[in-house]
Amino acid sequence: MTVFFATRGKPEFRANPNNGMIGLPDPFNTIIGFDGTDDVVNFLDGVERGEITKFAGHFTVETAFDPTLSQKEGEHVCFFQMPAPYDWPWEERRDEVIREVTALLDAHYEGFADSVLDCVLETPKSIEQRIPCMRRGSIKHGDYNPLQVGNNRPSVEMSSNRTGIRGLYLGGASVFPGGMVIGGSGYNAAYAICDDNDVKFPFERPDKVKKYLATYFPDGKD
Repeated sequence: MTVFFATRGKPEFRANPNNGMIGLPDPFNTIIGFDGTDDVVNFLDGVERGEITKFAGHFTVETAFDPTLSQKEGEHVCFFQMPAPYDWPWEERRDEVIREVTALLDAHYEGFADSVLDCVLETPKSIEQRIPCMRRGSIKHGDYNPLQVGNNRPSVEMSSNRTGIRGLYLGGASVFPGGMVIGGSGYNAAYAICDDNDVKFPFERPDKVKKYLATYFPDGKD
């Protein structure tokens, strides 16, 4: 579940001597609303039961990293996201969800509620409607379980981006290395396409990829 916000001014932390992030560069991802690991476990257990026991998750101010996302000076876009059940009365409780999330953020960011210009709620059901391959709102294109992560994603036979259909390749969160919009699976798919068609890959490998290959494949790997 995600609530997207447009705000007047960039959200800034409320003054709090216990917040070690104040005065530091904007964090890409801030976890809000949890009171320790046991609280996280209880929250996720509730989601598995089809319940929302509290509103807690992570928050990102996107325009702090990419100002081009806003076309109006002084206005910003940001979002709050958390795991949530698919079968839940989203339509009936839409306004409540927005209210609760706004109040949570207002408790941590100075004047947040008053700065909101507009907001949009995206639920597991609306995610599935917009992107049908994200079944039950799964933005990671499938479960992260021990049998479907790492080089097993989405399966041992298909984790190389190649499929059993000639010319058809997989990318995105459903294949290695997974989601989080890191571009890794698309990079790997492009490399596989070039390799299969005897075309030189047009980009240099990133330094971290070179280091990985030198460490784990010292004898070379094409």
